[in-house]
Parts: sequence; C-alpha cells; structure tokens
Amino acid sequence: MKGQTYLWTPQEVVKVFDQALQVEDFNNSNMLKYLYCPLVWVARYAVNYGHFAQSERFVIFFKHTSSQGLPPEFKARLLLLGVPT
Repeated sequence: MKGQTYLWTPQEVVKVFDQALQVEDFNNSNMLKYLYCPLVWVARYAVNYGHFAQSERFVIFFKHTSSQGLPPEFKARLLLLGVPT
C-alpha cells in the first residue's frame, strides 16, 4: 500500500518505511521487534496513528490511537521531518 510509515523504536529513533506497513509485513521475523512501537502512517489524504499488537492467540493486528498518545519526543522528531501530528 502506498504511503510512508514513521515508527518510534525503543531506542528512541524514528525509523522510516517507504510504504504503509501492513499486518503481512510482520511475517518477517525482523519486524517483530517493532510490535507495540508507536507509529504514524501517512497516505495521500489520511494520517493514521497507532501500533501493531499481538493477540493472545498470536494474531497480529493494527490498533488505532490518537496523536495524543504519541511520546512527546516522537512528536518533536516528526515535526522536524514535516510529518503532521
């Protein structure tokens, strides 16, 4: 899916993906470290806030949140990158 994903890692670094992350992307074991990391997904006319999580049955899903739930340091870095928060 088109768009960009900005993800706040546990090391307090903004990781940028040149795509909209999808549940299927977490089939790659390298991506599991990003479960529960706050993220902003920016598409043409929409901005989504949230994180990917895992259910008790190990099903990965996207949980929507508001921008108020983002860490202040993440918001500050996003503003420097020109990303709406």
